[in-house]
Amino acid sequence: MDIKRIKNKIIINSYRITFEYETRKGYRREQQRIICDLNKENARSNFKEWARDIRTMFNVKILSIVELTEDKKIIEI
Repeated sequence: MDIKRIKNKIIINSYRITFEYETRKGYRREQQRIICDLNKENARSNFKEWARDIRTMFNVKILSIVELTEDKKIIEI
């Protein structure tokens, strides 16, 4: 009797996060970062955790989160 293994697929999406922040001198800046994660909520929380550790960025606000459909990665376990 052969035992067949069920393949598990994990889909990792790429998200482009556009955000605004304030510098130490009071200037407003806008930038974009790409974060790879399982879903949009995890990407948002990972970004907030990353932004909290940056010493030169204050009052960080997420303006938009866009899923990049061409950058999906599928991992089979």
